[in-house]
Amino acid sequence: MSPTNQLNYIFYLGSLSLAFMLRILPLPPSVQLIAPDWVLLVLIYWLLSEPHKIGIFHAFLIGLLVDVLTGRILGQHPSGYIFAAYLCLTLHKRLQNIRLIQQCFFIFFILFITQSIILWTEIFQHPLPYNTAFWLPALSGTLFWPVIKYLLRRCQQGFH
Repeated sequence: MSPTNQLNYIFYLGSLSLAFMLRILPLPPSVQLIAPDWVLLVLIYWLLSEPHKIGIFHAFLIGLLVDVLTGRILGQHPSGYIFAAYLCLTLHKRLQNIRLIQQCFFIFFILFITQSIILWTEIFQHPLPYNTAFWLPALSGTLFWPVIKYLLRRCQQGFH
């Protein structure tokens, strides 16, 4: 493995580690309610940026780790992350050539579907009353996408 590839791999692991830390950071309930899925946003960036290196298996393992760290039902996040990874890998060439605002619509769609899968698995395990606030992380994740994309791309360019 060349030194550039090693640094890129270390940056990949570092960005995911930071996303995991943001995910488990204790926040006030009102902020926690709208906090985006940082791990999924970083995973989406890497799936679109390095589709030949990051794949569905990575999404599965990262989803399992999120389930373990958050104490959720095992398999809940991997199912959503696998679907998100499939969409990103299938459409990554198209997504690289569209404007940022159009990418934001795609990101919202992915986050919304992932949240739907998580809601479905939670309802299947134990029925919950429906709350429209459950969809706020998809909206906040869409709003944070341009920032995450810019920061990760800027840092990644430093390794090339």
